[in-house]
Amino acid sequence: PRRSSDLAEEGRSKSRILLVDDNADSNDSLAALLEHHGFEVETATTGARALEVAPAFRPHFVLLDIGLPDIDGFAVLEHLTQMEGLRNTRFMALSGMDDDGRLRAAGFHHRILKPPRFEKLLA
Repeated sequence: PRRSSDLAEEGRSKSRILLVDDNADSNDSLAALLEHHGFEVETATTGARALEVAPAFRPHFVLLDIGLPDIDGFAVLEHLTQMEGLRNTRFMALSGMDDDGRLRAAGFHHRILKPPRFEKLLA
């Protein structure tokens, strides 16, 4: 029989994550860790790039920085939530912002403090 931990690992290996942060080094490091744990990862350093990548990639999860250089994370989220194929996507604000109420009202499901702690992110 298969153990529940095996099933969790199998489900994780099929999950797609879009990381959107203007810090390319942070994106690359976090992407490498996530890929090592079986996730499929795409990265974007601008809001515009995230909007280009998301429709074809169809992420299960989006980690989205609020303070992007071109389009703020709130506007990116608004566009992403309107895209076909992303209706079941979970959106996480990658931010130091302390206003969970505003983040939830905008449509974020969770807030992950920057810099993200990997073990908390996996949970």
